Amino acid sequence: MADSLKKLETIQKVETPPFLITRLQEKIKAEANNRIRPFYAWALVTAMIGVFAVNIIIITDTDNKEEYKTKFSQDLQLIPNNNLY
Repeated sequence: MADSLKKLETIQKVETPPFLITRLQEKIKAEANNRIRPFYAWALVTAMIGVFAVNIIIITDTDNKEEYKTKFSQDLQLIPNNNLY
């Protein structure tokens, strides 16, 4: 164990470049400025909620679904059901 500690005594301090701190500070400032504005964030959230609400309304609208399926399948000359026999 004493040999391991003697190896640690040979470690020398590394000189850092004088511009290292300024570069780090500039990167931190750039990251702080690289944020989305709250107005755009709220606008995006509102739009997503609107699209989600429209999707739910379309999916749950069952009033004319069966009528629409029958007319659509007749227009494309398809069989409107899965009964083969």
